[in-house]
Amino acid sequence: MGDVAKKYVQARQRVDKKQQGAHLRNPQEQRALRNMRREAKQHGVVLDNDGEGGLPASLVLGVMRRDEYTCKRCGKRDRAKITCHHKGGISESDWLDKKGHDSSPNNLVTICTKCHDDVHEQARDEGVDASQVVAKGDKGNPKYDPSAR
Repeated sequence: MGDVAKKYVQARQRVDKKQQGAHLRNPQEQRALRNMRREAKQHGVVLDNDGEGGLPASLVLGVMRRDEYTCKRCGKRDRAKITCHHKGGISESDWLDKKGHDSSPNNLVTICTKCHDDVHEQARDEGVDASQVVAKGDKGNPKYDPSAR
């Protein structure tokens, strides 16, 4: 790769990194992230990405509190590394948004990273779009499974 291309890639990565954490510059989001980290430690779990994923910390905090910092697929909590999983897929267009595939609390679930990987691996093995998979622990539950409504 030439020098110009390397510089472009490095500049693009810096811009992407700045944009990814933009929501964390908001004082309310910073407070939510601190609360989430503290509560996760109290519950004996570790946050994947230290809680700094692409979703607003206040949204993830609400989901984790609702799910009691427990993996909704395997039930693990003790020293598990947890994250949020989009049950109905990530909003990629207005059309998907209208179909309910958005970043709302009803479309998110707390799940450990091992189960998260397993869910996506299973979907790939079955030839299903991995972003459209519902965690096994939520299947049939109208509160968490959009297809059960």
